Amino acid sequence: MTKPANNTHHNESSQVKFSGVPTDSGEMVNVQCAVQPPMPCMTIVIHGVNDNGLAYRNIDNGICKGLNTRLGRTDLTPHQWGVEASDTDDKINLAAESCAIQSPGRSPIIPFYWGYRPVDYDKYHADQVEYKQALHEKGDQADLPYDAYVRPDAANQRDKSIGERDNYDNPLKKSKIKGGGPFPNATNNIPDMYGPGSKSLGNWIGMKQTQSGDDYSSFIHENPHRIYYVHAAQRLADLIIQVRGDPHYSQDTINIIAHSQGTIITMLAQFMVAEQNLKPADCIILNNSPYGVEDTFVERLQRERGWDSVQGIQSKQGREQTLINFVQLMEEEKGRVYSEQELIEKGVLVLKEGKSPWQSYSYPQDNFGHVYNYFCPYDNVVSLSNVQGFGWQGIDDTLLARLGDNFFQRVFSKDYVAGDEPKSFDLIPKVTESDIGIGNSRPYSPVGFSVRTPAGQTASMPVANVNFGDRVRTVNAPKVPEPVRFELEDLIPMGKEGERMFIQEYMKTDPDAQGLYPCPPALINASNLSRSLTPDELQHLSAQHPEAEFISARFLIDMYSGKKTILALRHSTEDDARAALDKKQKNSQLEYLTESKQHSAIMNNPQVPEKIMAYDLAVGMCACFADKDFWHKLLYRADWKNSQSKNLDAVNYYQMGLLPKDIKLAMNKPYKFMPKGVVNDYLAVVYQPGYNSQFTTKNQGLQWPMPDPDLSKPKV
Repeated sequence: MTKPANNTHHNESSQVKFSGVPTDSGEMVNVQCAVQPPMPCMTIVIHGVNDNGLAYRNIDNGICKGLNTRLGRTDLTPHQWGVEASDTDDKINLAAESCAIQSPGRSPIIPFYWGYRPVDYDKYHADQVEYKQALHEKGDQADLPYDAYVRPDAANQRDKSIGERDNYDNPLKKSKIKGGGPFPNATNNIPDMYGPGSKSLGNWIGMKQTQSGDDYSSFIHENPHRIYYVHAAQRLADLIIQVRGDPHYSQDTINIIAHSQGTIITMLAQFMVAEQNLKPADCIILNNSPYGVEDTFVERLQRERGWDSVQGIQSKQGREQTLINFVQLMEEEKGRVYSEQELIEKGVLVLKEGKSPWQSYSYPQDNFGHVYNYFCPYDNVVSLSNVQGFGWQGIDDTLLARLGDNFFQRVFSKDYVAGDEPKSFDLIPKVTESDIGIGNSRPYSPVGFSVRTPAGQTASMPVANVNFGDRVRTVNAPKVPEPVRFELEDLIPMGKEGERMFIQEYMKTDPDAQGLYPCPPALINASNLSRSLTPDELQHLSAQHPEAEFISARFLIDMYSGKKTILALRHSTEDDARAALDKKQKNSQLEYLTESKQHSAIMNNPQVPEKIMAYDLAVGMCACFADKDFWHKLLYRADWKNSQSKNLDAVNYYQMGLLPKDIKLAMNKPYKFMPKGVVNDYLAVVYQPGYNSQFTTKNQGLQWPMPDPDLSKPKV
């Protein structure tokens, strides 16, 4: 396919030509034909942890509708979505979990997928053997091994419905992957993505704050190395580099809509692009970001108590400066602006009855070089005390001033009109038990906020896990044509992966079951006393009840009849877990429902992408869309699971868990491999309690301790 002429913003020759014959030819050779207007931009969407991109279809539908309205067009149409092939091991609801493109539409959306894939045990073991030798020879300069593997014994487990899982007990798909990686492995900064997985203390805190009643979808435990985040960031950077490095398309308009951990991956990717002396994306929208700019509880523990389990945590100052550097990097894209007349001439902006839709208020909003923070005070995920992301409580005025005039905030709160005139937003502790909503689960921590209305009324609202304090946030993003009264999510579908996690964690964490069992014939004469069964006797009982895994048991003898029964304690079974699951409410599609943590409420809201996001995107030209071969390669490359991708590094990681060499070498070495602009500032001296004084000190030196080699047999 022939590529169109080089596309530059202010060069007349760059305009797209629509006629196939000389324009001065007579009517006999001129043919009038309908021509589709050019694509106004490309918009990459990236999901967060424990996610397969379930909000992508909603974003796609809304962006196409919104851009059509904003540009006076009708031609933009969303992709046709379906179920990705790797999910076909489950009977899943197509409407709820359709997250893969089945047929591309005339849409600017490029869905980006990433995740975690542990290696198989043989590769893990060989790498650990090699690591042990390297430790002996190189000490703390040794390169780290793979620390996660797919358990080879999954088919033999008592919880048969779980399927594949890793040695940390994370459930995996049939293809041995987990979209977005495990929930508890999320970070609130960039350097930690080069470090080890979440450990005991932070996990315990997070577990206490996220586990709500019988909702185990976010259950927390130790987890694998986080280097797969860096791999995802490099893939995203390479996608942008593929466009920016092509002389025909280097000036194409690129937007990114990122959610949750995807926001931090997006930040790292822009620094990686800049390392190649290329321009980053033109505009980025960050949704529910866990990126932290607060002095967190866990950080204070490390600084004041010096607990080894939280060493290496990034400082508040380092996180702030990295964010400032990122926003300044994006500011370089300011000025790459198309005039209204240019867009009309190029066919991006369509006249109706001789009038431009941009004559309406805020339609022509210039978003080149802009960064938007969409935050939700109800988000019960990024509000955790060891996270406190600005996707929960926004950014205060002091830091906002340091970020510059290309950083904007929008707040999405219960019954709050989002996208209205810029104003201040109060975060005030005010909550009652009825606000929290106990329902069938435990309440969240009793902290919240209220919004002061112009009439002076105060509406109380529940929120999350850390007290806001008496704070005000400046909502400085410009008004959109149709502001949206935002609504929180109610009960949401659990999804098949959520069901699997519920069953697995129920069986691991719920109290063991106790019950009465008939005495096996072989044990009728074993004893006339009420005593505990011996190990051999317990085996006899197990033989009679293979469906149960007994822990202990004792004989019970009726004092009148002499009848002997057995009171046994057994592990919870899959049937027990399913019985508990069946008690949960279902929707009309018979899907189990669970309480929303509001972490995806912005992304799942149908009005937000159509009436707000579409007006926050940079609009210009996307010439590469007309090159179908090039465009399809972008779609393939953005999906690590796509067999048509030419990115062999992504294919190898998806199929075998093998990381590119330069990514694997970066494990625990952010100081050596991170791009310029990312600040790595952490406490290198760890304080430990002493006997003769309040504290003794130990110079840790390393950012994170070197792990011990693991030469054990596969976990069973």
